[in-house]
Amino acid sequence: MVSISQALFFLFYSPLLITSPWCNSGFESRHPEKRIMIGTGMNFGFGSNAITTKFAGLFATQNFINDANKDIVSNKLKHSNAFGMDAEASIYYSYRPDSLFKMTGCTWFVALKERTHIDAGFSGDSFNLMFYGNKRFAGQTADVSDLNYRSYAYQQIEYGITRKIGTTAHQFYMGAGISLLKGQNNLSVSTGPSSLFTQQDAEYLDLALKLNMQQSDSMKKNMGAFNGVGASVDYFFSFSDSATHSRLDVGIADLGFIGWNKKSSSIAADTTFRFEGINVNNLFDLTDSVYSVKA
Repeated sequence: MVSISQALFFLFYSPLLITSPWCNSGFESRHPEKRIMIGTGMNFGFGSNAITTKFAGLFATQNFINDANKDIVSNKLKHSNAFGMDAEASIYYSYRPDSLFKMTGCTWFVALKERTHIDAGFSGDSFNLMFYGNKRFAGQTADVSDLNYRSYAYQQIEYGITRKIGTTAHQFYMGAGISLLKGQNNLSVSTGPSSLFTQQDAEYLDLALKLNMQQSDSMKKNMGAFNGVGASVDYFFSFSDSATHSRLDVGIADLGFIGWNKKSSSIAADTTFRFEGINVNNLFDLTDSVYSVKA
């Protein structure tokens, strides 16, 4: 679920790290009198060297993106670009008994979460080709190599335990959780050396494509879809020293997997072809049309 490349991307690009209330050592200290807590939460993390938050919001909500918003992004593009987004909505219940397994200072919790992740690595030509079309590439070759796009959504039920020990001056706060995951949808697209040449007068297109794509059941993609199952674990440790006003947090989040079912599909292509358009002899009888494609 969380790859090394994804973790490195958010380390350098994301302005907001996603956390849950139970893994924040300051959360419980702000409510020391609460034995039972019920709450909801929403978190959003986004990072890119070129994509703006406004553009990402319009794209994610499938709203119209005008040329002005496209131009802002296009002017920031480099040869290689990166983009990533995480969104989470959750509801949780926690209870702090007098003791748990003969240990004091413990709290157990259960949480339901809706999670979405998107990340991509892409060339400037890939973006411009997708959002402007190939008109601006007349007489030129667009480089669409090394495109890597991945998105998935899943639901999560998590159970965990936290414990706080120590004095007011020195506090240790630790916890662990285990989750069952329901895979909703998954899409992964990558390209090797690939390009698209548009003839100056648009008389033909030459495409060289090396593509790999994996996708979960394309007919069932809403929240109720059950396209995979998996599990994950979380762990964190926090130490705070009030005398020096210092704090150390170490943790692992969402370490796990989702196995997608047999209705998932995989496509691999390594081809070149020329597209010369469609010949239509009779606009009212398209069944007699000839598609001129040379492989």
